[in-house]
Amino acid sequence: MPFIESRTPAAPQLNLDDIDLGSAGSIYGTTSATAPLILLYEEERAPDKLWIGTVVELRRKSAWIHMINPNTRWYEKVVNVRFKNLTRIDLLSDYDRALLYMAGPEPKAG
Repeated sequence: MPFIESRTPAAPQLNLDDIDLGSAGSIYGTTSATAPLILLYEEERAPDKLWIGTVVELRRKSAWIHMINPNTRWYEKVVNVRFKNLTRIDLLSDYDRALLYMAGPEPKAG
C-alpha cells in the first residue's frame, strides 16, 4: 500500500447510481469514462485469463480495447472484445493503479 499511495493518484470516486446495469456493454460504457483501466473476465470460456485495458471505441455489442500485456507494456494494436462473453468487470482497484503506474502513459494504438 505505501508504494501505491506514494506513486499513483487516488482512484476517482464512482457513483454506483450512475452505472447502467442493463448489460455488460452498458456497464462498460458508463464506467470507462471514470476508470483509467478496466479488467475484463471471460470466466466460462477462459477461466485462467484476464484482459486489462482502456476503451478505444465502444460499440453496441463489443468494444475495441487497448490492452496491457502480462509484462505491463501496452500492446501496439487494439483488440475487439464481445460483451456476450464477459462474466466479470473490475475497476478502480489498487491493482489497476499499480498496473497503470508500471505500464506508463497509454501510447497511440494502431
